[in-house]
Amino acid sequence: MKGVSFGLVIVAFLGLILIIVSNSSMSYNGFDVDVVLSMVGSVLFVGTITGYIFENRTKEKLFGEIFERINKDLSIRNAGIESCFEASTDISYRDEIKHAREITTLFTYADGFLKRHMEELLDAATRGAILKFIFVRQDSQIISAMEGLGWAKTSISANYESLKVFEKRFEGKNVSFHYVDAIPRLQTH
Repeated sequence: MKGVSFGLVIVAFLGLILIIVSNSSMSYNGFDVDVVLSMVGSVLFVGTITGYIFENRTKEKLFGEIFERINKDLSIRNAGIESCFEASTDISYRDEIKHAREITTLFTYADGFLKRHMEELLDAATRGAILKFIFVRQDSQIISAMEGLGWAKTSISANYESLKVFEKRFEGKNVSFHYVDAIPRLQTH
């Protein structure tokens, strides 16, 4: 076993022996020695196993998670991204949208962001904020692939309907739309 020292094995073995010995009825001057041996043996055995689990399993997972987060943060920063969030529902964009002069949104599949923030985005566009929507083209191969993986066509289509609201009201003003293929391409020279 990884990380098990000889001392831990001895202490666990000693605890087990004390538990076994305590099964016989022993007393000394009216004092129940078997009860004390059982308790001490249990503490030694359980304490050793708990210590092993914490030292070798829990710590390893804890440090692994910490290093994973550090590496992820470094990778994000090295890519030139100041900050990012994994789940957009964890963040309230209301105040940020309300005070922003420029807003760039990048969508791929879910319609939740536009549903949650449509009013704020319309208000921002009305007050003159520059909005740029980057979205996957409806005829992109990735849309078919996403549908094949179980993404609801209604969710994907709902984004296009929401974007049409912006196009009707603000096209050619302070709102722009960029539809991309979203399929990785390799271009060599």
